[in-house]
Amino acid sequence: MFSSLYRRIAKNNLQKNYRYYAPRILTEAGLAACFYIMLALALEPKMKNIYGGEYLPTFMMLGTFILAILSVVLLMYTANFLMKQRMQEYGLYYALGMEKKHVARVLCYESGISSAAGIGIGVGSGILFYKLSLLILTKMMGTEAIPRVSMILPAALGGTVLFFAAADIMNYLVNRIRLSRMNTTELLHSKETGEREPKTKILLLMAGIAALAAGYYIALTTDRPMDALNLFFIAVFLVIAGTYLLFGAGSIFILKALKKNEKFYYNKNHMIGISGMLHRMKRNSVGLASIAILSTCVLVMVSTSLSLYTGMDDVVESRYPKPLYISEQGMTKEDTVVSLPVSALRRALQDASEKTGMRITEIDDIHSLDGMVLPKDGAWNPVNSEGNDLTRCISVGIITQQMYEAMGGEKLNLKGNEIALCSLRTSVDYSMKTLNLNHQKLKVRKWINYFPVKENGSSLSNTKRYGIVVAEESVARRLNRNHAFSTVNCLGVGFKNPAQTYREGKEFTRIFRQRVTSILAEDYGIRGVVPAVDSAWDVKSALKSMYGSFLFLGVLLGMVFLFATVLIIYYKQISEGYEDRKRFQIMEKVGMSSGEVKKTIQSQVRMVFFLPLMVAGIHTAVAFPILIELLKVLMLTNKALFIGCGLGAYGAYVLGYGIIYRFTSRTYYRIVR
Repeated sequence: MFSSLYRRIAKNNLQKNYRYYAPRILTEAGLAACFYIMLALALEPKMKNIYGGEYLPTFMMLGTFILAILSVVLLMYTANFLMKQRMQEYGLYYALGMEKKHVARVLCYESGISSAAGIGIGVGSGILFYKLSLLILTKMMGTEAIPRVSMILPAALGGTVLFFAAADIMNYLVNRIRLSRMNTTELLHSKETGEREPKTKILLLMAGIAALAAGYYIALTTDRPMDALNLFFIAVFLVIAGTYLLFGAGSIFILKALKKNEKFYYNKNHMIGISGMLHRMKRNSVGLASIAILSTCVLVMVSTSLSLYTGMDDVVESRYPKPLYISEQGMTKEDTVVSLPVSALRRALQDASEKTGMRITEIDDIHSLDGMVLPKDGAWNPVNSEGNDLTRCISVGIITQQMYEAMGGEKLNLKGNEIALCSLRTSVDYSMKTLNLNHQKLKVRKWINYFPVKENGSSLSNTKRYGIVVAEESVARRLNRNHAFSTVNCLGVGFKNPAQTYREGKEFTRIFRQRVTSILAEDYGIRGVVPAVDSAWDVKSALKSMYGSFLFLGVLLGMVFLFATVLIIYYKQISEGYEDRKRFQIMEKVGMSSGEVKKTIQSQVRMVFFLPLMVAGIHTAVAFPILIELLKVLMLTNKALFIGCGLGAYGAYVLGYGIIYRFTSRTYYRIVR
């Protein structure tokens, strides 16, 4: 009987307070839906079988972990907000004779119903949109075959329900303990507490300045990719800490300084706004700092993932001057290196060209030197890649000017120890006039923009690389004394139609392998040996699968952070609206016109609302140098592209933020009036 009564009271309370509970339920639903989709993609075994699927479990589990942390924090925030708004109501229950255990039962039903609704809608939406998400993901990854997967993955379903149920139970227990420790008077007058003017906390202010300055220093001075990888999260922690401290202690310090300026403060517009901000800044500072940090997360995630995906062609083209490279050597089953006849390779290439319709425009016979050097005391000394810190090494490729000009390069007219340098994956250093390479002093005569030879081995290296053109073969031999570098002999193949190349490249490779195996066996008696094939289309497919997964994760997490931002803004506007309503009614009674009151409201709301957006823009701009170094780890070096994506993301976010402002400010004005 009493259980039914408590349920009716709880349902009635939820209906009356729909303005509070509807956003909470929808937010938890959105979090649960995204959580289920990410976890299902991470745990689905069939996803590992698609091309590039090896990246998915790592990316999606990382996203699930980040989302789990955000979900706990956001659900705690909503539970705390709802408790603050309802304390007077619970105090009234006490005053009417209900015992604490009875109020706790009502709270239990309210929490249970809202939790069940949020989790149920979220899981249902996640299952419903899982297939759509899978289609979008495979499209981003460039996968033609979409795996047949079940819409319901029991492990992901169970994990999602258990996680969010545990988070909601934890919040319920915390609120129940808070409720049990407060008496009727405290609950009834809870909204009138905390009205004392906050004190300036110099120690927190100094700590905030120090933390933010340290985070900014790391972001601005880190100039190596691996250092950026190690220091990025330290910088993030420092900036987050500094943001929270400065929004609290810093804002109060500034407001009090403005209050001391009598000429500025004793103005009806300024006085009202500053006084109101001082009395509520402790609560506002946490919300504003959270909005600024969440906005920064959205901007960083979207701009980096978008620049990686759109810059994929730039990454491939910078590493592959020619779309296809065929090694002139092959490996037997006994790991013996065998030189292969170039004529056989050329015949197989022409046969593959005829069968696929991919017209070959050039086949260059490339002979070059390739290796790693370690800059030390002004000299570049060759090193073995094993056992050395590759973050400090530089990759170099060396060819003669005769080969450079034969492969489409400009006429250089190099003589003696003169060289031409091409800066690859690093900025041009025009101050470099000489180069001491393997104890050979070389004179830099010219910087060039084109180097026709790709890097030996992995073309997905993120180390700095220079292309070196020497005057003649004798200089190359001196540089390669003691076999300091690897000798690379291969064919570089160019095609007429780039679009067709990437569309039909895999078929070309298959036919070439088939034909070269047959030609070598029938005409030269060489069996069981196939030359290594390194193609731009294979690398692009690998990058597309990796960058596509990253973009999908970035967009999904960006949406989640946006949900969180909207929720915090909405709740902040509601809480401030109820707090300000009585104050502005008093202002009208003491002689201020409704127009003056409205102007004061708009001024204060705009100042508070757009401050986090400005801070997020500053954080993102300062993070640019370290983000550039992080993108180098993922092989993107196009700064202009990243700047463009960052500005585009910020512009779109400002537009969306403005729409959110218009929507939530209407709710605020309705409450105040």
